[in-house]
Formats: sequence, structure tokens, C-alpha cells
Amino acid sequence: MRKFLLMLAAALGAGLPAAACADGVFVGGAPAYQEIESTYRGKPVTLVQMAASYHEMDLPPHHVQIIGFIEYFYVLKEKPDYEADRCEQWVTQVLSDEAGWSQDNSMYPYFEIDIAAHAKRIKIGGDDVYRARDVLCWEAMDLGPPRY
Repeated sequence: MRKFLLMLAAALGAGLPAAACADGVFVGGAPAYQEIESTYRGKPVTLVQMAASYHEMDLPPHHVQIIGFIEYFYVLKEKPDYEADRCEQWVTQVLSDEAGWSQDNSMYPYFEIDIAAHAKRIKIGGDDVYRARDVLCWEAMDLGPPRY
């Protein structure tokens, strides 16, 4: 899976800001955001679970997408607040823009998650979790809704 994300990151790398230095890029539709309470090193922590249906960007119109692939990302909610703290706002924005989309629009909104090249995951409750400073989220736009 990591190799796939690396190839996807290389393909989309031209559109990333230099500061992101993303090693992994994920773009998906119908995103979801949920906070989960857990324990790490004996202390209570809050994890953010983000999920979205995979979408491959910049394909020709009417191209068939991968069906049913939903990716889950876990981020440790920590202080100071990092860019990952805005992911919930982006999920809400993308859901709203997806709901308001019409055939008259030339571009379709998707949720994008970028993972820093130096990011190291930690295990919390059996899940691979990213540190908040290593994750950026925003809205990406593509040629249209997925065609399954």
C-alpha cells in the first residue's frame, strides 16, 4: 500500500506546495471525521479517524474507478494545534461541496490528505497513527464525480 501511495504522490507531486513535502497523498470522496478516545503510554489521548472513498485523480472522462476502496487515516490530536487540526473543517467543506455539485460544474470536489515525507507512524490501540504535525488536509478538485 505504501508503494502505491508513493507512486500516487509522485504523480501528483507537481500540485503540492513545497512545504508539504508529501510522501503519501490520498484523495477521496464522501469523507468522514470521527474522534476516538484511546490510551498511549498510559495516558488518555484523542485520535482523529478520517475515512474517504478512494479516487484516482486526472483520469479521462468516464474512466472506471476502483470500487469500494475506503482508506482510514488516524491522527493523534495534540497540542500545539497543527494543520491537521483543520481536517474536520475540510471534511465538512468537501461534503457540502459534493452535495451541492451539479452537471453544470466543470470540477468535482474531493478530500485530500497529504502525509509528510519524514512522517513516522506510532501504534495506538492496534492502529497506525500519524502525528498531527505530519498531516495536511484540504479540498482537491478533479474532472468530475467517480464513475463506477
